[in-house]
Amino acid sequence: MVGELIGLIRKAGFDPAPIVAAYAETPVASPALKLAAPAMLGDAFPAAFPIDLVAKDFAMLAHSAAAAGAAMPAAAEVGRSYAAARDEGLGDLNATGIVKRYA
Repeated sequence: MVGELIGLIRKAGFDPAPIVAAYAETPVASPALKLAAPAMLGDAFPAAFPIDLVAKDFAMLAHSAAAAGAAMPAAAEVGRSYAAARDEGLGDLNATGIVKRYA
């Protein structure tokens, strides 16, 4: 969602850095956001946990959820987004590279 938000802010003609920084200070922002945002804003995606592996993990999660009869629509949509990023050639980038789909 942060990748989508950054894409929206940029396409609207604004600098996303101060907006993301303000969001990161709210009580609903995750600690992961504070770690991921600088890479997403700086267009730096060294692969610590590549998109290929994120897509694989979400595919496994979808399989497990289906086997258990559990509905996980939000996770399914995230999984589709990472699978599409992989298919678009972004698989070697770190998970934060998902922002490139929306830039």
